[in-house]
Amino acid sequence: MAHMKRKWLPIAFFAALLAAAHAQTPEQAKSLDREWAEATMHADAAALNHILADDLTYTHTGGNTQTKAEFLSSLREKKIRYNSIEFEDANARVYGNTAVIASRVHVKVTVDGRDISLHPCFLHVWVKRNGRWQLVAHQATQIQ
Repeated sequence: MAHMKRKWLPIAFFAALLAAAHAQTPEQAKSLDREWAEATMHADAAALNHILADDLTYTHTGGNTQTKAEFLSSLREKKIRYNSIEFEDANARVYGNTAVIASRVHVKVTVDGRDISLHPCFLHVWVKRNGRWQLVAHQATQIQ
């Protein structure tokens, strides 16, 4: 019987390590959103290229939807500039390799030279692929 316990102990240990490697706490998930916000405010194309999934769906408060390439192009061409993104609150849930974050934010943007203040809800979906978390969906809804 002792021999059986010793045989299964390494397997149980490895399984626990594997589970921990895939674990993501809600607080860790929220930090992903803060990293995205910082990179977006600084129009950091290199960081955003790493953060955003190639199959990203990025929907703005007005309903227009962009791909990753379109979103990065709008930042690069300064069609939109995120001056500030302040999180009012955020609720994160983690489901294995997927994190869903619903947050209310205050955003100041410059769009085609016009300064705009927004108070939207963001719904972000993050997926862990090849060992790193990437934003696969951004949905913004304007609230009053």
